[in-house]
Formats: sequence, structure tokens, C-alpha cells
Amino acid sequence: MNPIYMIRRTTIWTKLVLTFLFTMTPLYIISLQINQMGSDNVKHEILGSLDSRLHYYLTSFEAEVNRILKLQDQYGVDEDIEKLSAIPPSMTEYEIIETQKRVQNKLLVLKNSSLFVEESTAYIPMLEKTLNSVSYTDEMPAGQVQELQALARTQKSPLVSWNGQLLLNNIFPNPAYSERKPAFILQTVLSERDILRYLPQATNQKKEEAVLLNLQQDWAIANHPDPAMIADLTAFLKLPEHTSEPSGTGSMKVGDKTYVVSYEYSPLLNTYFLIYLPKGEISGLLHKYRVWFWILSVVSFFVILLFSYWIYRVIHSPLKNLVLAFRKVEGGAMDVRIRHRNFTEFDYLYGQFNSMVAKLHVLINEVYESQIRSQRSELKQLQSQINPHFLYNTYFMVRRMAEEYDFENIASVTQHLGDYLLYITRNAEDMVRLETEWRHTLSYIEIQSMRFQRRIVMNVGELPAACKDWKVPKLFLQPLIENVYVHGLKDKLSGGVAELSAQLGDGCVIIRIQDNGEGCDERQIDRMTAQLLQRDIETETTGLINVHRRLQLTYGRQYGIRLAAGSLGGLSVEVAIPQPPLTESVATEPAPNPSIPTIPTKEV
Repeated sequence: MNPIYMIRRTTIWTKLVLTFLFTMTPLYIISLQINQMGSDNVKHEILGSLDSRLHYYLTSFEAEVNRILKLQDQYGVDEDIEKLSAIPPSMTEYEIIETQKRVQNKLLVLKNSSLFVEESTAYIPMLEKTLNSVSYTDEMPAGQVQELQALARTQKSPLVSWNGQLLLNNIFPNPAYSERKPAFILQTVLSERDILRYLPQATNQKKEEAVLLNLQQDWAIANHPDPAMIADLTAFLKLPEHTSEPSGTGSMKVGDKTYVVSYEYSPLLNTYFLIYLPKGEISGLLHKYRVWFWILSVVSFFVILLFSYWIYRVIHSPLKNLVLAFRKVEGGAMDVRIRHRNFTEFDYLYGQFNSMVAKLHVLINEVYESQIRSQRSELKQLQSQINPHFLYNTYFMVRRMAEEYDFENIASVTQHLGDYLLYITRNAEDMVRLETEWRHTLSYIEIQSMRFQRRIVMNVGELPAACKDWKVPKLFLQPLIENVYVHGLKDKLSGGVAELSAQLGDGCVIIRIQDNGEGCDERQIDRMTAQLLQRDIETETTGLINVHRRLQLTYGRQYGIRLAAGSLGGLSVEVAIPQPPLTESVATEPAPNPSIPTIPTKEV
């Protein structure tokens, strides 16, 4: 039988054991061969390993810095940064703010692109600001700008030590070729703390130390900074045999100890990367290697068995529970919940699974309901647009006025009717300005007031100026007013009174419609409120229910219509419209028709 096929058929624990053995066997053989070689050969290998690690981590660090520099150079020709550095006269304040936000998002990308980046900033003199990834500060002092320009002219490396920080600067135009003031300065601050976390990865023993050392600017980064040792390493690098070679290994005597030092120079950073350790550590390891080699061999075998079984238990059991849960969800069960007793990655995975199932259940219901409500809202809007009874009654009223030669009222009602029809037919936008919706509703009220002038008086209040530009669902207010005429005051032959008012509240505007129709007791109000809360989307909806659910789909479940007994004796309908973010409250519609005056508080 094929051995590969047999391995595939084995359990996870068997595969783990075989994998560890397969991985450890070559290392075991290589270690045995190294042990059989002489101490000189082992010493050579250790020093070679030291040089390899030194070169690898220096190359990795250079590559990371070079990647940051390339990304910074790309931002140097970025369209948004160039716009802010010049700010064309055609740019509005809003466009400047939006462009600034885009630049900050790009700086955030640069900041998060590397573990070594502590902060990324862009100083733009035209804005008189220094932008960073999340906010901005005042403009950069002129003295600091001049110092950075001077460093850029003399420094061989893009890595600059200034004011206790390691900086990567991109000044445009380049001070080395131009004496002009900078249009912008892109600056990336490297995190010395994260570099200190990176240095120990290059060391292989406890007594090995790694150091970044810059001779030109006289700075050093080390996990255990010792001024005396840094001074000795500086003198070591300045020796002629070391300055002539970009990399190498040598010995250095400090006090009564001799250290082996491996170094490599980085032209990109104009910095040396060094690893040093006591020379006795190399020979000491050789003497103890043989005994510990056999002890390690035996212990490693048992560790492989135990570790493989433990990993099997840790992985297999949670995965089994997760697979079973997925199968239940696949079968249509959306109430599946799983828990993990240990605080591990599986606990996070289980939590995300539970959150996913819950959100999936909510999204399925909301997306389905949103589609149905959107269709029904569109249907209600079309019905409002072609309501024959409203049009018939209006035209009959115009005819009666014409017969009576009431030209002033004919002009008024046709003006309002034209504005009414223009609003509901000119576009299919779902969201409009609150002032636009308010004015449309006033046109509707004017027409109805002329029709019911002997029966109903409608008092209309002022719309607060602070909320005129807020975006609201189109045609949400007219159905509430229509409800007053069709239901609330339908039995009033005279003396009917209704009020429409708007008042700013805590982060929202409260729109209230009330009348003096037949009073509603608490039972009737509770019944109508229950109908508003009914989530059955298949039931027939009235104007109030349709508006209530449109508001909830737009602003959230905490908003909508609230019913109560009004101060006039009839029903009071309240609608709360939340204040939008500042960027959404800017008016985007054309200016209102000047022929339609704003209606102040009055009796119609």
C-alpha cells in the first residue's frame, strides 16, 4: 500500500508525531555531525551563524525601512497632498476638509504598514498645520524646518536623529537641490521601543547583545545600553582594518574580558549593526555540548509525544464542536451558540461565530424587510403622486372659485398645487432636506385649508433654522397631516383645530401633529401603538405604520412615531428626527423657489 496514502489516513496525533520526528531528525543528524567535528570547526560554524544572523536581520531591517521610504515617496507625488500644498482657489472649505481627511487616512495606512512606525505626519505650510494619522497640530516651527533642511543637505542617510527621535524625512522640494521653502514635509517617526524589541531576535544566546550604532550622528540603540561598552564599540569600528571593510568579525578586549564582535555596515541607513558576546561563551558551549546532546535527544523524543498529544487534544475537540455548529447552521438553524471553557484563540473564534450567526439572522430579516418596505414605500409614493380624490377635489375647488371670480385664491391654490406636483414628480430621491419636506407639507396644508376653511383651522409653527438642512425620508410628513384630515377631524363639521410644530430637543428635532378630534383613551392608543410595533411585514400598512417603519429603517429601532393623547383633546403624533453628522447636514439641493414664502406661525 502507498505510504503517503497510509499517512493521510492516520489521525492528527499520529501526523503531528511524524511531523515533529521528520523535522527533528535532520536537525539531530546535523547536530551529531557537528559534535563529531572538532571544536575549531564548531567555532567556525558558530561565528558563521553569527554573521548570517547579523546579515539577515540587518537586511530585513533595511528592507522594512526601504519599503517605508518608497511608500513615503509615493505620497510625495500624491494628488491630495499636492492639492493641500497649493490649495487651488477653486477648492471649497468642504473639499479642503475632505482632502485633509483622505491625507490623514493615507498617513494612517503608512503608520499601520510597519511595526517600526510610531507615527506618520505631514507638515503642510499652506494649511498651517501638521497632520498626523488621527488629528492635527499647529504648524512646524520655522527653526525645526530649517534644521531638517540642513540635515537633509549634509546627512548621507534618510534616517535622521533629531530631538531624541529617529525620523525618515521627505522634504519637497529637496533642500539639496533647491533653497525654496518646503511645500510640504512628510515625516515618519520610527519607534525606538519596537526596534529594541526587534534587536533580541538577532541574538541566539542570553549573553549576546545587538546594537545599532551611527558614527556620524553619534547615537546608538541597545537593549542594555552601557556607555563604556558603546564607547569601546565606537573605537573598535574606527580602527583602520574595520573602516575599510563593510562587514567582518573581530575581537575586542574590555577590562579582563574578551568579546567577539560581528559587524556590518548599512549604506542605506549610514549605520552599523553589531552583535557581540563573550568569547568564553563559545568555548564553554563546546565543552558541555556532548552531554547535553544525549540528554536533549531523549527528552526531545518524549516531549514530541506529549506535545503532539496535547496539541491534538487542544485542536481536535474545539474543531469538532465548530464543525458540528456549522452543520447545524447549514441545516437552517440560526439559534446555534457554542462556548469554550478556555481563554484561547478558539474562544475568540467561537465568539465570532456566535456573533456571525446572530448578525446573519438579523441581516436576513432586515434585508428582506428593507426590500419589502422599499417596495411599499415606493408604492405609497406613487399612490400619493396620483391620488385621484385629492386632485378631483382640488380641481373642483378651483372650478368653484372660477365661477365666483375669486382670482386671488385661484392663483394661490394653483401655485401650491403646482409646487405640490413638482415636488412629488421631479425626482426619485429617498432623502431630502427637512426644509424642503416642510415646505411641501405646507403646500398640501394650504390646499386643504382652502378646501376645509369653514371646518378646520390648521396652526403651523416655524421650523427651527438649525435643522433645516437635515436629511429626512421623502414624503414622511405629508401622510401624517393627511391622517388628520382623513381620520382625526373627518367628523368635525366645524371648529376643527390641528397644530403642526417643530422643536429642537436633545440631539434631535421633535415634530408634533395634534388635533381636537374625538379623544383617544389609553386602550385605543395602546392598540394603535401595538400596530406600529407589529413586525409582520405581510400585514396591510396604513400611512402611520408605513412612515413609522420607514423612519426605523432609516434611523434605527429607537426612532419612529410616538402616539399620545394631545393637549387639544385629540390624538398627538410625535416624530423624532436625530441630528446627522456634520458632514451630512450640508445642504445639497437647489435653493427653494422664492415664490413660495416661508409660512410663519398663523391660523390658516
